[in-house]
Amino acid sequence: MSGYEAERAKRLPTPLQRDNRLTLTQMETARGATWLDRALVEEKLTGLADDNPVKASAVKRIEMLKASGLEIGKDGKLPTNTLSRLKAMDLKEAGENLSKSLGKPYVTAQARGHIDGTYLQTIDRPSGKFAIIERSREFTLVPWRPVMERRLGQSISGSIGAGGISWDVTGRRGLSR
Repeated sequence: MSGYEAERAKRLPTPLQRDNRLTLTQMETARGATWLDRALVEEKLTGLADDNPVKASAVKRIEMLKASGLEIGKDGKLPTNTLSRLKAMDLKEAGENLSKSLGKPYVTAQARGHIDGTYLQTIDRPSGKFAIIERSREFTLVPWRPVMERRLGQSISGSIGAGGISWDVTGRRGLSR
């Protein structure tokens, strides 16, 4: 590394992005898709020493998932559908808990289509950060994105497609009277 690059690294450190706020111990028993689960799907933990705390937590996680009746590959790798099931279980649990406090039923977001409502707040779950989108009779949970933050407490709409949700956060309104 050159002197310039070293000095620049001191002045402008690389921002860290945390994928999950859970500790390794919490990830072992979490009801949701954690960073540890994604690492098991992507086989990022192969080659770690047996005494590595991450590997030890991964072994405990796999045991817990097996005990829960979830599918585990023969090599200890998690199939992608297990990750999807964990996320769905997490959102269902969050939706049921929020339904009591909001006084409205939770509805899962459709795989394709349109979503609109009021961006009420965010919640942190083992599967990540989610936005609560409230409508007149129900609410849904969607993956939170930084672009949404300026619309907190306001109407928001998005199109759901194969690549996720494309949010319209311009705040445009229809014709006024």
